[in-house]
Amino acid sequence: MSSGVPSADPSITVFGMRPLLKPTLTVGAAGLLVITSCTDDAGNAQDTAPSTAQPAPAASTEPTRESDGVLTIGVLLPQTGEGSSIGNPGIAAATQAVNEINTAGGVLSQPVRLVIADEGVTLEESQAGVDSLLSQNVDAIVGPASSTVAMDVLDELMAAGVVTCSPTATSMALDDYPNRELFFRTIPSDSLTAVGIAGQASRTGVTAATVVFLDDEFGRPLARAVSASLSTRSIETNPDVLLRPDDDDYADEARALAESSPGTIVLIADGVHGWQMLDAMAAAFDDPPNIIVNDPMRSIDFSSHAVALPPVFREAIEGVSPNGSPTEDGEPAGPFATNSYDCVNLIALAAVASESDDPAAIAAEIRAVAVEGADCKTFDECADKISRNNNVNYEGPRGRVFIGENGDTSSALVKIFWFDESGLANDPGGLGVTY
Repeated sequence: MSSGVPSADPSITVFGMRPLLKPTLTVGAAGLLVITSCTDDAGNAQDTAPSTAQPAPAASTEPTRESDGVLTIGVLLPQTGEGSSIGNPGIAAATQAVNEINTAGGVLSQPVRLVIADEGVTLEESQAGVDSLLSQNVDAIVGPASSTVAMDVLDELMAAGVVTCSPTATSMALDDYPNRELFFRTIPSDSLTAVGIAGQASRTGVTAATVVFLDDEFGRPLARAVSASLSTRSIETNPDVLLRPDDDDYADEARALAESSPGTIVLIADGVHGWQMLDAMAAAFDDPPNIIVNDPMRSIDFSSHAVALPPVFREAIEGVSPNGSPTEDGEPAGPFATNSYDCVNLIALAAVASESDDPAAIAAEIRAVAVEGADCKTFDECADKISRNNNVNYEGPRGRVFIGENGDTSSALVKIFWFDESGLANDPGGLGVTY
């Protein structure tokens, strides 16, 4: 994305305590490595890093069909491939939400219709899923999961006049996507994750940091966002270290870091290049600095790398990830499933509030039902309040969704993780920070 970091310093709420004597919730100390991108909470890397490329202006969002009085919601999430670990829980959560809505009487006195398509593992498969949903006259779509897919299909969805709510696409490139009237997200943008990374760095007490990042369209803007957020916390940033995507050996970069005074090391990369750099750093550093990594590093595919690290180096690593694990009783099971559940309920409540299944009318009410009225946690409770001419603030099973002016959630609960001798990333169950 291109919007950078929010200017306001975030308020921080701490959940839980880490059973180690390492700082856990804010960041800024003598050595930090941050590797940021976005994965699911099960550790599967997603292609959600930001892009510097400006998307083409979207076409008109005027609906291409008339309202038929039946709210039809499509789901475009991956049922196959690595992404299925977040896609299938998301589909189950969307199905649960629709069943609950229909049990409560539906929308516009009609049952909500649910249509499911596979996002797949290739852009061709994703396009086939989009074509299937549009051919069935959906009013709204929950998905896609991938930011890359979102960038590829949003123009078409916006031109078709379909409300789109992604539960997991975090790319900063979507922050300023042209024509956001019909596009919403229930997962925080990477621009908020950048704030969380800087907060975790500040917690360590460092006064300087070095940002190490993969020099591609994803890494560059995210590196800028992290650096900007570090500076707001009075953490000096050393000259950046760039990693070439086509380089298969980062030993020289690691040795140069070890011979400098890197302070906090911030590495922004995907799992493959991130672990390549970590392996090189482990060989170069006798006394490693504090290291913060992001969620792609948690993938089970890289467990053997974590096992092979010297214990003193492995213990220097902490990670920052958008929270996807259920934290409250009653949340749908599975990583980021609650985000899909919230998408469905926001769409349905907006249809109730607008008294229409017209996508444009629904989109105009989504933010209103999330932030502007009496608190309510379920569709049934919220719809009842709307029927009595009350404004509502849908909170959902986890709490307030905070949809901002641009259609993105305006706060983020980030999780802190680390690695143990088995190579797996520990999830401290409730340990997190809200920004």
